[in-house]
Amino acid sequence: LYSHELGVRGETLVIRRNFSWDVSLFYNEYRGLFGAREGNLVGVPEFQFNPTPHLLGALSLGNFYSIYNWGGDVQATLQLAPTTKVTGWYSGLYSKDPGTSMGVTLPSSRPRHQSMIRVSTTPWSGTEFDVTLRTSSAGVGGFNVADNRALDLRLGQTLTPQLSAELIGMDLLRSRHKEGYTPFDYNFRPVSLIQRGIVGRLQYRW
Repeated sequence: LYSHELGVRGETLVIRRNFSWDVSLFYNEYRGLFGAREGNLVGVPEFQFNPTPHLLGALSLGNFYSIYNWGGDVQATLQLAPTTKVTGWYSGLYSKDPGTSMGVTLPSSRPRHQSMIRVSTTPWSGTEFDVTLRTSSAGVGGFNVADNRALDLRLGQTLTPQLSAELIGMDLLRSRHKEGYTPFDYNFRPVSLIQRGIVGRLQYRW
């Protein structure tokens, strides 16, 4: 992976509130990916009878596949009050997939647009409450990642200087996205999976 990134960040006042922002651009190149080259057989094809008469040939393998992607990230945080802040984030991703080989030319699963907005507040001392809405889109069509909207909640409480507790709700909206592919009769089919639920956590420091 050859990764290049250029960014700038700053902080100012907006309506007498602290406002910080961060902008970055990136360009990534993935080289030497493993694949099987289409139409380039190794040796003479072998004739087999079972389960049905057919020719069996081996494809040449090697590290000759590359993918390029580029895009940008934008993040901003507004301190609404001493105990409350709002954070927004957006990422855009565009890719160039040469598609010159077999095996690695499965339909892509790269969401093109991702965004997030989070509201964090401390209603009283020792208590933290976060609400996060996440979205990913523009991977729709064929086997690409479907539009996904997720709502996360987090409630944290400091019990003692050493002991704290958290209650986290993940993916609370009814939605699903495609996590990957499973081979089935040489036809790669998408697997729909979503991890939704509530997690409790205790942390002790010493």
